[in-house]
Amino acid sequence: MLDLKKIRDNPQWVEERLASRGRGYDLQKIHQLERDKRALQTETENLQARRNAISREVGQMKAQGGDASALLVEMQTLGPRLKELELLLRVKEEEVLRALAELPNLPDESVPVGKDEHENVELRRWPGSGDPAAKPFPALNHWDVGERLGVLDFNAGALVAGARFTVLRGAGARLNRALIQFMLDLHSGEHG
Repeated sequence: MLDLKKIRDNPQWVEERLASRGRGYDLQKIHQLERDKRALQTETENLQARRNAISREVGQMKAQGGDASALLVEMQTLGPRLKELELLLRVKEEEVLRALAELPNLPDESVPVGKDEHENVELRRWPGSGDPAAKPFPALNHWDVGERLGVLDFNAGALVAGARFTVLRGAGARLNRALIQFMLDLHSGEHG
């Protein structure tokens, strides 16, 4: 998710980077949502400050033996409005997060701009790899290979955890564990 501060501080650059993806994105919606959120936040904080000030005044008046009933009435009227503002603020914060989640990541400035995948630039090729399209066998997706080898079980994953999950079996489970252990050993042993 893009950083809201980056969008706020450099909107022109962010729009240019997003446009380089081949599609323009209007950041005005995000700017407006953020302005609305900040206005609600300011109003909420002002009401909270007023409530705290009234509480102090009530305490001082009671200590001096004065009548604080007018202040207590004012505090009671602030309560519902403050709850309403806090709810509106939470809703507005969620709207801002949803709008930010819809934006893609920014491509690096070194990435060449093209209309489609045919304008991609090949930077390097592994020596001896030959033509990547020419294979002496039919290409399979990794999930098909995993099921044929018996290391991925999508049906069991769906039963245990729901759709889009898989269970690793046998060599697949051992490979997964070995990769985790390798990462832990490498980072704790060599990188502290």
